[in-house]
Amino acid sequence: MKNKKETILLVISVILLMILIIFLVGRSFGFFQYIKKGENINLITISGIETKILSTDDNVLNLENVYPISDSDGLSLTPFVFSMTNTSSRNLSYTMKIEMDTDKLNNCTLEDGSSCQALSTNAIKYSYKKNDGTYSTPKNLGASNDIITGGVISSKETITSSIILWIDSEAGNEYMNQYFFGKLMITGEEYINDGE
Repeated sequence: MKNKKETILLVISVILLMILIIFLVGRSFGFFQYIKKGENINLITISGIETKILSTDDNVLNLENVYPISDSDGLSLTPFVFSMTNTSSRNLSYTMKIEMDTDKLNNCTLEDGSSCQALSTNAIKYSYKKNDGTYSTPKNLGASNDIITGGVISSKETITSSIILWIDSEAGNEYMNQYFFGKLMITGEEYINDGE
């Protein structure tokens, strides 16, 4: 009888220990990596990165009722502007992506009541500018796996970024009457320099 109680206590102890380990591992991962979707929020803090939206137009990352244009015309469009500040005491590595906001796409309907069709990122070009630098050479969003840029942001550093999206002038008629609702995704984690 005593062995049976000890066995039950041992099994319960092992289960509780496993739950504790899973909780701690999940919590540690959540501390160092977080994705936040922007929804009319002007200030977002994630794992030590404070993001502030500086653009006044909420639709700058959307491509609706637009047509293909040249890179020079694309670079003259209104950019999506935001700043990131590393409020932590550690350097952080980050990645910026622009992805389709499927919630907005699913809520989009045309005048005839039909659903909006998604514009492939293979038809979208983008350019990015960091701080007071110059805009990057225009690139295809689909070819870059929706990744705009990435890097390391030092402790207490602030980076102001500008992103412009447009439909590639080489896009064919098959992309007409399609929609792209962009959302900015920033992932961040503690920067670990293997060389140190």
